[in-house]
Amino acid sequence: MSEIREKAVRLLLQTAYEMAADNADSVADIFDCQHGFIDDLRRRAMLKLDKPYTAPDFDTAEQQIAETGLSLDMLDKRAREAFSQKYSTTYDRYECAIGWCIDDMLGWE
Repeated sequence: MSEIREKAVRLLLQTAYEMAADNADSVADIFDCQHGFIDDLRRRAMLKLDKPYTAPDFDTAEQQIAETGLSLDMLDKRAREAFSQKYSTTYDRYECAIGWCIDDMLGWE
């Protein structure tokens, strides 16, 4: 598993545990689509991603993006749309790769 996917898993699980504590539910209930928590889980995980974190250096970020197997063109397009810019930086693409992994794990398209 790539480091980016591992970071996405950690964000989702941390958020799920927080949501379970907030709602006095089990973590399994958060992932049960019948309760409608998936949308909120995704939103909260993405908000955690937006908070300041220690990003890897440029070369490490590029390497981790490459390990995901995601297309740089797709990440570039997604980053430009997400950040409303004419171009994207490596760190924009890095964040979008994590976001894509979160979406992929939750079955979003």
